[in-house]
This record gives sequence, structure tokens and C-alpha cells, in this order.
Amino acid sequence: MTMSQPAAVPASGEEQSPAGPAAAGPAEAEAERVLAAMLPPFDAGKMPAALAVRLVLAAGLVTAGAGVVLSGPVMAWLCLAGIAGWLCQAGVQMRKEAGQAGAGELARAAAVHAAVLPGRVPAGTLAAAGRHLPAIAAARRRDRAWLYVAPCPGPDAPCTVFCTTPATWTPGGQVMVILGEHPAALPDVAASALAHEAGHHAYRWLWQVHYARTTLNWGWAAAGLAGAAAGGWPGAAIAGAVFWAVSLLALWAGETSCDLRAVRTEGYPAVQVGFGYIAGLLAGHPARPGTPPPAPSRSRTPRKAVLTLLDWANGPAHPPLRLRRALGARPGPPGRARAGPGLQVNR
Repeated sequence: MTMSQPAAVPASGEEQSPAGPAAAGPAEAEAERVLAAMLPPFDAGKMPAALAVRLVLAAGLVTAGAGVVLSGPVMAWLCLAGIAGWLCQAGVQMRKEAGQAGAGELARAAAVHAAVLPGRVPAGTLAAAGRHLPAIAAARRRDRAWLYVAPCPGPDAPCTVFCTTPATWTPGGQVMVILGEHPAALPDVAASALAHEAGHHAYRWLWQVHYARTTLNWGWAAAGLAGAAAGGWPGAAIAGAVFWAVSLLALWAGETSCDLRAVRTEGYPAVQVGFGYIAGLLAGHPARPGTPPPAPSRSRTPRKAVLTLLDWANGPAHPPLRLRRALGARPGPPGRARAGPGLQVNR
């Protein structure tokens, strides 16, 4: 069916107040439960440990790759088995996440969720979804992509990464574009975010960089092996550092291409509004209007410093915001009219 929308919507500079899932009926509440359950686990308190584990894994794979060349027969086979074991484990996990288990239930829940979105988000957000979801579906070779507006936990709980940012997840073989309730309430922010997400799928080489660097991590082992073959242990260390830098630049180039795609499709003013929203989140401003910022504490500043250090040691997936703004500051369309085609929902 086609979701109709009015010809005019409220201004996008102020967050609207959509009806939340708490006001939904039984079918909508059950759909919300199913969709919330498919979100990947995320615990902000475990971020430092997770970043540290990624560093150890990268160093271990570089060392194992070098060990295949430089160690004796027994140790070389052990290194090779360790690399193969990791790749198999990571590959199985990826296939499990993208498997078909529960595909029908997810599709039904997503259809119910889509039917109530006109009462939850501005029409400008639905229009942006109508522009970019088909492109995402086509890039992923699916007949449709679903939009899930992840709700905020509520006034008594802090915002999460899911209610404040966009992401794409493929549970049960379904393409789910997750858009947090707060960016969804701001049409310009939602439009630039969805256009950027569509870029992730349009530029498939960007996925290969992620596979090599952060998902399967095979690039670290390959760098260690090649470097050791060329120059022993020093060569392995140099090759690991070169892979870190080159793959990071490739990620940044891909993310910049996604930003420029957003400028081309949604206009520079909308993208700048999106950057402003990101700047607020990075500055610690609450995504939920009317709520106070987090209370200062002695541990907050040191923890933030540790997170920043670990993030840069791993290599942040996105360029610094100031650089993104500078690279995106090129002439583009002045922006879109608020009215647009309705969001198509396939049943």
C-alpha cells in the first residue's frame, strides 16, 4: 500500500513530538517487541574493553601472519590454524546474523511498523525514506528495505545509540534501516542520514574494506604475512602500520563519498543540519529536547580521554567532523521541497 502524506510539514529545525510506541495498539506493540529484539547488543559501558580487544586482535593477527613465515613448522601451522579458526568463527557469525531464521516474523512486524509511521514521524522523514530505501534495497539485491524508527527508552532512562543515530542491520535476511527516534523527528537530519546510509550500500568496495579491517580482519593477517616475507619481524610491523593507515584512509574516503552523495541528493543545507546534530551528540548535548545534560563526574573526563585514545589507536571509522564539513562544502543542490513521493510499503 501507499502511505499518503500532506503537502506541507512542520519546519525541520525543531524536533517534532511523534506518538511513541507506548500509545500503540496490541498489534503495533507486538511488532515493536519483535523489531526491538532484532537489534544487535550494545553496551556503552563496555566500549573501552571492546576497543581494547580489537587492538589486541589486530596485533595478534599481524603476529600470527608473520609467524606463518618466520616460525618453525609446528608454530607456523599453529599460527595458520589460529588465523583459519578466527576467519571461520567470524564468517559463521556473519552468516548467522544474515540468516533466514525468523524472516517471516520480521517482515510482518516491519509491515505493521511501517503502517503506523505516519503518526510517529514527520512527512518529510517518510518522503526521505521513500527516496532512499528503494536504492538500499536494490544495492542489497532485495525487493524492499524496511525502516525501523527505534524508540527512545523514555524520560527516566538515558538515550541509547539506537535512538540517536542511523544504522543498517540485516537480521533474518531482511534489510532493516534503523533510524533513531530523535533524528527521525528532524526531517533534514533524517534525510541526510538516510542518504548517507544509502551510500554505504551504493559503494560496495567500502564493505570490502570493513571486512578486511574490522569484521573478518583478514587484512591484518595478510599484512603480517606479506611484511614478514619481505623483511622479517620489522617488515611485519611496518606492514601492519601501513595497512592501518591505508585501510583507514580508504574508510574515510568511503565515508566522505557517502557525505557527498547526501549533498547531491538532499542538498548542502540538509547535510549541514545533519552535521550540526552530530556535533551536538559529540558535545554531550542530550538528544531528547528538554532534558538536562549528563551530570559531571570525576570519572567522566578520564573515561572520555581513554575512549578517545583507544578510538584513535584503532582508527575511527569516520573522519573528524570538522574535516567532514570541509570536504562536503562544495556546491550542490540547494535542498528539496518538503513534499515528496509517499513511502511504498510492500506486503
